[in-house]
Amino acid sequence: MRLTPLLGRNVGAGSAFPIVVELESRTGNLQGEVVVSVERGTERREYRYPLELPANARKRILATPVLNEWGGQVTVQFVAGRLRVRETLLAETRYEGQPLVALVGDAIGGLQFFQKIKIRDRDYTQQWAPDEPKPYADAYLNPALFPVESFPLSGVRVLVLGAGAERLRAEQWRAIREWVLLGGTLVVPGGSGSIVAQLPALRPLLPVEVGSTRQLDSLSAVGEFAGASPPKGSALISQARPKPTAFVLLRQGEVPLIVGQRYGMGTVFFLAFNPLDEPLQSYDARVALWERLLDYAPSQSPGALIRATHDEQAGVSQMSSGTAMPQTSMQVKLPSPLLIFALLSVYFVLVVPVNYLALKRFRMLDWAWLTTPLVALMFVGLIGWFTRELYRRPLSGEVKTLLMVPANGNEGYAISSVLFFFPRAGAFTFRFDQADMVEPGVDEGRSSTLANPVVTTLEGDPRIIENFVVRNLSFQWFRYARRVPLEGTVEANLRLVAQNGTWRLRGTLRNRTPYTLKDLTLSSLHLGPTAPDPFQQRGFQYGITPEINELKPGGTLNLDKPLNLPATHTPPMPSLTLKATSDQPLLAPEIGAQADAQSTVEFRIAVPLEVVR
Repeated sequence: MRLTPLLGRNVGAGSAFPIVVELESRTGNLQGEVVVSVERGTERREYRYPLELPANARKRILATPVLNEWGGQVTVQFVAGRLRVRETLLAETRYEGQPLVALVGDAIGGLQFFQKIKIRDRDYTQQWAPDEPKPYADAYLNPALFPVESFPLSGVRVLVLGAGAERLRAEQWRAIREWVLLGGTLVVPGGSGSIVAQLPALRPLLPVEVGSTRQLDSLSAVGEFAGASPPKGSALISQARPKPTAFVLLRQGEVPLIVGQRYGMGTVFFLAFNPLDEPLQSYDARVALWERLLDYAPSQSPGALIRATHDEQAGVSQMSSGTAMPQTSMQVKLPSPLLIFALLSVYFVLVVPVNYLALKRFRMLDWAWLTTPLVALMFVGLIGWFTRELYRRPLSGEVKTLLMVPANGNEGYAISSVLFFFPRAGAFTFRFDQADMVEPGVDEGRSSTLANPVVTTLEGDPRIIENFVVRNLSFQWFRYARRVPLEGTVEANLRLVAQNGTWRLRGTLRNRTPYTLKDLTLSSLHLGPTAPDPFQQRGFQYGITPEINELKPGGTLNLDKPLNLPATHTPPMPSLTLKATSDQPLLAPEIGAQADAQSTVEFRIAVPLEVVR
């Protein structure tokens, strides 16, 4: 057995730590499973991967354990009957970890210069984290090992497509789209790498329509963009026509060289030249070039967004005892502490002084063996009577979902959590369909509400947690993320229009989904890094007028709204985030018992904006 960390040993807390596990049988046929274990304080998390290994065969699987804030040791075992093979890996996490850039293709080098690029994060997962520059780490992903789910990529900040990426399969391209939707930055080359840019699977993401290639005598505009002398020599470039919602970041004459576009919470850049080929490969200012380009990219990885969303859904609050408890709107009425204290006080008085004095008076102290249990049974009956409503409640669950949806797209990605209330103890099985990740607990780094010292997931589709033991009157929380095929789209045709020196938001929204979108709000407007403060980082909150508070299926909303923002410059890659709520789709896990579930879904719809001056 051989273990290879797919993206290195430094990962972000809450992100996946993908490990390629390669096994080779030099005996007979083996029917077993790969067990990946992570120690988390007093608990242990296990991921089981069933595996059949024929004689003289070699197989690889991709394991995706999740680490907490302190990293730690990951143990991998292959178990087949009495045969056990064991290896360990040490991983390091620090907040979000090093910013990670990965090259997809056949190359095993070419991005080492990223280690000289340092960025200053605006980290919304740890408000108290030190805001110091961090250098990038580089990784290389062979198409044969590229994951078919987006969560293994959750710790990657930037993904660059190289030669060989054209061999990616349809499910791998879907994983890339989901990763960008959650905040990833994708760089697509042209020129000598334009075969990738012409793939149909990339069309929903690309900000341009790619045409033929041609030779440019020089890339003088690249030097101006990097603030240095231009690269030496001619370059092969791809001619491209930007889409209406794309933004040309760099143009040389009439030729677009760098074009960007928002997709969901992420960004896609098309470079008309190949940044890994000459003359860029030996360009002495390529660090400055990439630093300038990444100024326009999101400042966190998708894993940071997933973790921050789960923390928000948990409503974790630090109690005086230091115990983290998830908050819930489920109405579970517990007996008051005063009543419990009064019953215990009366019980103590009856059992000790009253019982003793009464038996002593009647000279019946030998009967204490009978009267003491009788008093205890009476008080057990009283407590049972006061808590009878709790035991009569059905097993119930509360699901909270953030559903990320690209405008005009039919693929969504859900970041969900479910809090179950169990009135009676037992062992239950949970099935999570189409889930990329499933994790129990509130926050293992601080505390846990888990009853099980070991939580095991059978990996696959669905992901299954078997025989999960719960106590009487207990809450248990699970967090998960999954893809969601939408039954329609939210069509958006919105643009920023400069009028009388200010920007106006104009266009239409159409709800083609079967869900009623309530509390519809124009949440935040992103104007890019060159906008003057305070527009740069925070965006703005815009509320729709009160009489328009929902958009029913098939409904249309026409917008013509002044934004009171000066149109002194053209913002690069502007986008708008729409927020709405609904009680559907219900993305609860299946449980081996009848359960009542309620759902709260927050739609977050990202809309790239066309700019009209």
